[in-house]
Amino acid sequence: MLEDPLEILAFDLRTDKFSIVKIPLVSGLQDRYRWIRLIKTNGLLGIVCHDLVEESNKMHIWILQDYEKRVWVRETIRFPGSWKKMGRPFPWDSGNTDKIFFSPSVLSEDLFEVPVYDMKSRCFKSIQLTLDHQFARPGAVELEEIKCYVESLTPLQNDTCI
Repeated sequence: MLEDPLEILAFDLRTDKFSIVKIPLVSGLQDRYRWIRLIKTNGLLGIVCHDLVEESNKMHIWILQDYEKRVWVRETIRFPGSWKKMGRPFPWDSGNTDKIFFSPSVLSEDLFEVPVYDMKSRCFKSIQLTLDHQFARPGAVELEEIKCYVESLTPLQNDTCI
C-alpha cells in the first residue's frame, strides 16, 4: 500500500518491475492539489489538478514527458469564459491526440455540447452532439465517458510460424 497519496505505483512492462512515480507539486501548493485525476494525453500520462479552477479560471495538467527521467511538464489550460458558466467541465480523455475532451453539458433534451481543448493552438472548440428522436426524451441518455479511438492496421493475431 502506498503511504503517500502523492505517489503513483507504476508497473514497467519492459522490465516487469514496479516503481514509485512522484506527482509533481508547485512549492507551497501541496495541500491544494488534493483533487487530481489521471488522464492520457497525446499518449502520455497526465495529472489534472483542478482545485483552484473556479477562482483562477485555469486548470493545470502535469504531463509525464519522460518516464525514465521522471520529467513532468505543466500545461495550463485557460478557459475562454467562466469555468462555472461553462458547466464546470472536467477533462475526460484525449487518447493519442493533442486534443483533450471535456465532460459535456446538456443544452436541451436532444443536444449535448462537448468542449475540446487543442493543446497545439491552446484554444477551445465545441462539438455538438444531436440525439436521434428515439433517444430525445428526458433521462434517456446520459454521457458518462468519451474515449478516443485510433484505427490500427496491426493484426490482433500473428499467424506466422517460427
